Amino acid sequence: MTGPFSSLTWTVSGGGTISSSGLFTAGAGEGGPFTITANGTLNGASKSGTAQILVINQSAGLNCRYYEGTFSALPNFGMLVPKTQGIAENFTIDLAQRTTNMGLQFSGQLYVPTAGQYTLFLNVDDEASLKVDGSEAVHAIWSQGERSAAKTLTAGMHQISLDFYQGSGGVNLSVSWLPPNGVKQDIPAAFFFQSANTAIVAPVSRMQSQVRTIPSVTLYSLRGERIGKPADIKGKATHLSRSGIVVANSSDE
Repeated sequence: MTGPFSSLTWTVSGGGTISSSGLFTAGAGEGGPFTITANGTLNGASKSGTAQILVINQSAGLNCRYYEGTFSALPNFGMLVPKTQGIAENFTIDLAQRTTNMGLQFSGQLYVPTAGQYTLFLNVDDEASLKVDGSEAVHAIWSQGERSAAKTLTAGMHQISLDFYQGSGGVNLSVSWLPPNGVKQDIPAAFFFQSANTAIVAPVSRMQSQVRTIPSVTLYSLRGERIGKPADIKGKATHLSRSGIVVANSSDE
């Protein structure tokens, strides 16, 4: 895109208010999804874009516990004491302190943007079990290769957990999904949550700018990509307010 937008107008449905400059105010509590629509003219051509925003009282990431031991099968981690624990951005072995004779247990919540049938994929070495809402969705062992299963999910938050162990040899942990009418992809890190603090998720189509959250919380772009904290976007054309967010600007970035 080149040049500024003209005749830019904003509308919102689902609650909240939006100003003529695009400042959306959702209020102090949880809410949504809110659908924001921007219409304007760029170089004589009509353009439009939408943002679907969910305001939730959650912190990004997954709780992760790390274990060490010689396992011949997936252990009952509830009977073991973790060596360490922390927050993982997604299903990753990054918190492991070694790549053999160890295990990882992840737990948290998964945000599902659209109701429908999702195919979940699991590819591991050595073994893992993925659960959604307390029930096993996919179980995989290294000798079987990638395993998958279809699961119908409602829009909103779902409990998710994964138990994984690695013995000797190569190590691998890969979790992905196929959304309704979508393509197979890694589950976006922006869709994983623990608890506490307000965050905003915006898995939407891009018009020209980016969604910003209120100060001191995680920021996501209109495509659900993680940006960081407000300090990380210093110098970009935006406004930050404790009462709301800027969805786009009236000029091209």
